[in-house]
Amino acid sequence: MKVALCRNGLRLVARRAARRSLVAASLGLWLCLSTPAQAAAAPQDERELSAIAEEQEILRRQLGRLRLTMENLIPRLEKEGRSRALELVREGLSLIQQRGQETRSMTLDELMDSSRTRIAQGQTVLSIEEQELVILQLERLLSILLDRESLERLSKEAETLRELGDQLRQLSNREQELREQTENLRQESLSPAQRALAQELQRLAKAQKELLGRQEAAARESGALSLEDLARQLDELRRSQSTDVAVLEAWQPKARQPLEDARKALLDARAARARAERAQDLAQALEDLGKRAQSASSAEDHKRAAMELEALTDAQARHARTSGNEQLEQQLDALREQANNLREGASDSGRKQQATESVEAAAKEHGARAAKEREAAAAPLAQAKASLDQVEELGKGSKAAAARAKDLLEKAGTPAADGSKNSAASDEALAQAAAEVERASEEARRMGEALAGAQDQSGSDAQRLKQALENLPDSARAAAKPAGQALERAAQRMRQAAQAARDSNAEQSAEQARLANQELEAAAKELSNAAKASGQSEAGQAIAKEQAQLAADLADAASAAEQKSPQGASEKSIPQSAKQAMEQAQSAMQAAQQSMQAGASSQAASSQRQSQEALQRAAEELEAGARPETKAQQAKAAELVAEQEQIAQRLLDLATREKKRDKPRQEQRMKNAQSSASKASAELEQGELDQAEQAQEEVLEELQQAMQELQEEEERYQRLRQEELLLKISEELEALSLAHRNVLGATREIDMARAGSDRPSRAERSRLKSLAAEEQALAGRCNKLAVDLEAEGSLAFCASLREIDRDLQRVAHDLDELGGWQTGAHVQALQEDVAEALDWLAEALREEQQRRRKEEQQGQQQPGQNREEKPRLVPDVAELRLMRRMELDVEQRIALLQRLHPELTQEGAQIDPLVLEDILRVAERHERATQLFVQLRQSLGLPPPQGTPEQDASTDKSSTPQADPSGPERKP
Repeated sequence: MKVALCRNGLRLVARRAARRSLVAASLGLWLCLSTPAQAAAAPQDERELSAIAEEQEILRRQLGRLRLTMENLIPRLEKEGRSRALELVREGLSLIQQRGQETRSMTLDELMDSSRTRIAQGQTVLSIEEQELVILQLERLLSILLDRESLERLSKEAETLRELGDQLRQLSNREQELREQTENLRQESLSPAQRALAQELQRLAKAQKELLGRQEAAARESGALSLEDLARQLDELRRSQSTDVAVLEAWQPKARQPLEDARKALLDARAARARAERAQDLAQALEDLGKRAQSASSAEDHKRAAMELEALTDAQARHARTSGNEQLEQQLDALREQANNLREGASDSGRKQQATESVEAAAKEHGARAAKEREAAAAPLAQAKASLDQVEELGKGSKAAAARAKDLLEKAGTPAADGSKNSAASDEALAQAAAEVERASEEARRMGEALAGAQDQSGSDAQRLKQALENLPDSARAAAKPAGQALERAAQRMRQAAQAARDSNAEQSAEQARLANQELEAAAKELSNAAKASGQSEAGQAIAKEQAQLAADLADAASAAEQKSPQGASEKSIPQSAKQAMEQAQSAMQAAQQSMQAGASSQAASSQRQSQEALQRAAEELEAGARPETKAQQAKAAELVAEQEQIAQRLLDLATREKKRDKPRQEQRMKNAQSSASKASAELEQGELDQAEQAQEEVLEELQQAMQELQEEEERYQRLRQEELLLKISEELEALSLAHRNVLGATREIDMARAGSDRPSRAERSRLKSLAAEEQALAGRCNKLAVDLEAEGSLAFCASLREIDRDLQRVAHDLDELGGWQTGAHVQALQEDVAEALDWLAEALREEQQRRRKEEQQGQQQPGQNREEKPRLVPDVAELRLMRRMELDVEQRIALLQRLHPELTQEGAQIDPLVLEDILRVAERHERATQLFVQLRQSLGLPPPQGTPEQDASTDKSSTPQADPSGPERKP
């Protein structure tokens, strides 16, 4: 709320300054004082100057109150953690208090004081200059508090980011070229034997990949892959069924009732123990209270004993009402009466004695009740133990749970015969025993449904596998038919097992589950045979022979390379890591061949993939050992080192620059890239070309990430700049509309005062000349806006503003002496057109601002712009909406002209020249709208409509590029 008050207060200061127009007023006074002819008006001028100085002082005091409000707001913002608002308030205070060259080394307060002093001293020109500085500072302060960025700063930041991105792109291109040159040097550094072996390894890897594709295609066509996949699924089903069989064999549904009986008995035992303990507590409390009452001598002691007895009876009464123990309630009512007797015992010894005896009797009675409840707990405990014994006799299933519960009951023990209180450990053991029995009972209750559901699901899975077998190719389906029959029988057995489980028939359910498992084993065997038969097709065997040939080619290549490069020779030998990779590839090829011969298509494919990876790795390891040997190669490496060091130094410079910009993330990116570049330089210098390439890849990756982040930051600044520009243009349009409507109102007022007179009076002429000057100034402001929007690529908005500029110049001409001091309907209609057009533009820009705010609230991100294309301030859809509105306005004006001037439809009728001029203006507006649409369509790359002169002309020029049929694309 206070932030809003600060902003509103600043708006008031700035707007009052603008509304009062201090600069304009002072300038007018200076002009008056500078001419001798107006010396007689000096007293009036002095009064005006005094009023301006007084208002300047009022503004200074308002600024002081605003500063005080901002200072008081800082602690609150710190407490609330509103960091951004706090930053803005502090920045605003800093601006108010700063002294800079732009403010002549004065604060904002001092500038206002100086301006007021100069007004009083008659130094009008200096006062005007200082007032201009005050207004500029107030506008800056308002922008800060409103969190509005400066257009100049935003544009500068965006340009800086673009420049930095271009430098990174150049470095990335240089690094990429360096990477390619390093790779070429590595290739050149290989010996002839290594180069030949590397090429052979690449050929074998490519051949292995092609062979893998053919083998998988053949396996799919024969159904072998599908059969093997179904076999794996069947193995999972078998494991699940085996688990269900084990659970069903251990399941004892008959244990459910004994467990339930034991559960209820334990609940009864715990309830009896709880009642006994409460009764024993009450008895002990009454006994202690009776002793204190017997020894009470003073009235205060009697009263205290009575209060304790009442509190005790109240606590017990709540439990008695909850449990419905009417007998206990009656006993407690009697104790309440004795409490009253105790309270009167100081004055009546007979009542005291009666009360004491009653309390002692009640203590004995509740003690007896506690002993009775303890005895009552013994029976359910014995019953619970008997039920648990019955559960153990049934065996398996819940036997373990019953044994644990019995152990806990042993720990709980039996109620003490002397009526002493049960220990906490005993009660805890009894509670744990009850919980154990509860879990076992609930498990026994749910076991049947769980097992039935599991068997139903297994039956569905078996049926699904059978259906999948029926969808195989013809040859595979015939081979898998026995497996499908076994799966059908297994599914039927599983459904029977499920029904038996629901009926709590454990033996029948377990038997059917075992038979189903046997059927699954039979199906698995048949399916395995079918898969092998399908995998041993003619095509598969042919591929196996080709696989054997690849293995032989690999062995020959390795042997030839060893013969050409023996250990100790001048040429380099094969690295040990490459030898190991070739051995792994050889082993994988042999395994793939054996799997194909055995009909195991999936295993063959897996081995072929391993072989391909090993071949690729062998080629990489072979090339990784390349080092520059000749003088030419070493010279080339030295050149690469020098260039890599230059890139590293350039990256270090960029990191320093980013540090100055206070961009730690980008600084770290540059440092990482510089570190990798230095590492690449060191590896190149040592001849480790493969390590150098890896470091160069790291440089490229860091640069790519940095460029991406810079582009995102640049786009963010561009969006902020466009939002600020939209706001400024909208405010300017609103100001133009307000100023123009004031001129329109004054024009109407003068026209009414003239009452049809051809020549206005001297005062009216002076006023009209002033209005013409204002319209001319507004035209200049519209032209400036048009230039700004044209630079942003907004065709329709720019054209509309230029049309408004022309109309305002025409109005200024007509209002002035050269136009004959016109104020009639024609001029006013033209002014109304201008006002309406300004409102259109302002409304369109407001809609665009709302659209951007909505997208920002919804978290939508605009797509990244092409860096070669400047982001557009107003999207094409907004331009089209404005064009449509312009064309609709043309149609409405045509209809209005026909309605107001029916003679237009009469042939040979005399038409007023002013009407003809209106028709010409409408035609020109339509023509401009048409041209704008053509320009927009061309910029979007859309072809001209069929049958138009433009389309005919474009088809005659074969050199004219056609639009991309895949869709429109804006040209840069």
